[in-house]
Amino acid sequence: MTTQSFPRPQAILYPTLLLLAALLLPYATPANSTTSLRVAVLDFASASSDPTLAPLGKGLQSMLITDLSHVGGLTLIERERLTEVVAELDLQQSQYVDPGTATELGKLLGVTHLLTGGYVVDGARMNIDARLVALSGEVLLATSVTGERDAFFELEKELARALASALAQASGGELEPKVRAKLARIHTADYAAFRAFSEGLSAFDSKDYDGAIEKLRAATETDEDFQLARYTLDDYETIISQLRARSNQLELGRRELDRLKKDKDRQDVSGVLSKLWEVAEDTSRQEERLTAIYLLAVSYANIGRNRGKLHKLREVEDTFAMERTADALTRAWFAETSERWPALPRMLSDRFWRKLPEPESFDKDFAWSVDHLWRYGADYPENRRNYLLSDMRYPEHTARRLYLDRREEVALLEELQAQGIELGAEEYWQNEMEEKLVDEYRAVLRLDDSTRLLTRRSRSETHAGSVRAIAEEIERNKELAELLLTSKNKAVMREWLLLGPTLSWSHGPITKFAREQLLGPRPTPEALEQLGRARELDSRGYVLIGGVPMWSHQANWALRTAARDDELRSTGVRYFEAKADAETPALVLYGGDAFGKGTLTATVDFAPADDFWPRGVRADRRPDGLTADDVPAGRPRVGFLVGLTDVNCGKQENPMTEERELVRPTTGWMVQIAGDKLQWIALRESARGSYDRKDAFEERVIAEADLGKSKGALPVTIEVSGATVKVKAGGTRATFKADAPVQGFAGLLLRDQGYVALDPLTLDVDQAR
Repeated sequence: MTTQSFPRPQAILYPTLLLLAALLLPYATPANSTTSLRVAVLDFASASSDPTLAPLGKGLQSMLITDLSHVGGLTLIERERLTEVVAELDLQQSQYVDPGTATELGKLLGVTHLLTGGYVVDGARMNIDARLVALSGEVLLATSVTGERDAFFELEKELARALASALAQASGGELEPKVRAKLARIHTADYAAFRAFSEGLSAFDSKDYDGAIEKLRAATETDEDFQLARYTLDDYETIISQLRARSNQLELGRRELDRLKKDKDRQDVSGVLSKLWEVAEDTSRQEERLTAIYLLAVSYANIGRNRGKLHKLREVEDTFAMERTADALTRAWFAETSERWPALPRMLSDRFWRKLPEPESFDKDFAWSVDHLWRYGADYPENRRNYLLSDMRYPEHTARRLYLDRREEVALLEELQAQGIELGAEEYWQNEMEEKLVDEYRAVLRLDDSTRLLTRRSRSETHAGSVRAIAEEIERNKELAELLLTSKNKAVMREWLLLGPTLSWSHGPITKFAREQLLGPRPTPEALEQLGRARELDSRGYVLIGGVPMWSHQANWALRTAARDDELRSTGVRYFEAKADAETPALVLYGGDAFGKGTLTATVDFAPADDFWPRGVRADRRPDGLTADDVPAGRPRVGFLVGLTDVNCGKQENPMTEERELVRPTTGWMVQIAGDKLQWIALRESARGSYDRKDAFEERVIAEADLGKSKGALPVTIEVSGATVKVKAGGTRATFKADAPVQGFAGLLLRDQGYVALDPLTLDVDQAR
């Protein structure tokens, strides 16, 4: 599943042990050493007939590398370089042990020694063989260890000690006591965790990034003390985020270049943007490339003093697509600058930019932009640091572009606070960040953390009024904690405390309402009514549905999410329309990336959920619950949109008539559930109302299939690949064809009277892996 992530604090603060592509640094040779060794640890090959055991060799390899990194006098070859060379030679695991191949591999890697090995798992027993060989052919160590499979950690430690001793002696030294102590530390004693960890490494090497994250998370959940797996998970999440952000940026660049070259009427700005996109793809010039990404991100995001820079394009282009382009550029910027901070700002703002290059002086202006971003950025060096610190106090805009939920936004704020202190932020800055964290912790119900900061502040406060204010804040946290503790339905109570403030309710009314309506095992009708209001989709921002952002375009009043565990996160969406003659269809856009290959899944249920309360039905008039008249029995039409283009293009003035006309209507394809029919429809917007409302669509039914009289929830899977769309709805399977490869955004078009829920709802976009 497409997800977005950002580097966790530990990925910044701790040295990484596993990701050899960037993490295993050369260790200094001890004073008594006479030889410097360069060692490559190859994958251990499985001799078992069971192919599912093959990944264990990567787990053994990583554990041994981590253990051997404690031995002085060794330089361990980066895993990235090792993987590249193995790929170049097109080697299989079984070929590692061939003397001729091993020698060729060693020379390409520039090593003095190779460590090769194999293992056999036979029922409950496990045997591991290892050979430490010099390129000269000398065998420093050939050993084998055998024992219980579930005690694999004992076998790995026995092998690590033997290898470390042999390497220490070869480099002219001996193992120090502290090294022996480090070698004795067990990574994990849980075989299931070890296996999941190994499978995660194997999936990453195969570029199955979603699978890698899933397996590594399973390893850390199985054994919470498995630090090696936790560090690897943190690093892989960061690297995958960077790879995908870079891939999205390149794909966007290609599409934008094609589009801008066709825009003859706006050659000035189109030409400048085209040049910036070309520079953004040039990996040979890092300063210029990142500067171009920054300028593009700020321009497309329409930020601050630079609002309107692209107004000529916004008059005619798809502003939804431009906003999503800004999101992708921000993700690419954030992923790459996270490792370069404080040389570059991480938060997206116009602080370090004044203008786009002019067409007639592009080279000169762009060179100035590079210097401004990388070296100056202010009249005085001290001001540059102040600019960095100022932007770090307000991460909300960048967080929205990164598609973070509220908890992730708070984690980002924590990370920025730590970096600000590292940068030498003044006391007033630290105090302001701490005050902000007090409120943000409370907003996501991290009440102990909020109280901890308040208690610390109270110890240094001497003013009586300030002490009283802090005490009141602590009491607020205690009151919220007590409500969570005493409620008989903690999930609903938690949701109300998270969402109540979005209704512009203050603390007092929120807690009073909670005590009166939400302490029991089931929320009252009035509580369901207010929760329903809080779950309504807002056209001003997104909610993450199944981890994917969803934006409401129109008919917001008919759309709500399912229950939320975060202000910005839910599992599904609900539609309800009471009027039989409603004119405006509900339209939502799902996912921030236009795509041509991916899978959309949903469970469609026309039976109202237990916690559903219809909009417009007053709870005080239905204190005993809903009647049949409150929820019409009609079934709405449910449309899954794919390949949606020109999502939000405004009308353009016709110079002949001076009337504003719909020149670029929204078009796309739709898989629709209508009664007992599954339909494949070519969709084209045919009428535009006020406020850019899409009043009507021309629908051409290309093909349809019979769904039958399905009862209960209906599972739906839609697989898009080029011009082919495969659909499975309950027991019905159908393959549909488009006129051309599908390429565009996904969404939902919901119409007619009645109720329907799509929960869970997920979208998995295939990206470069």
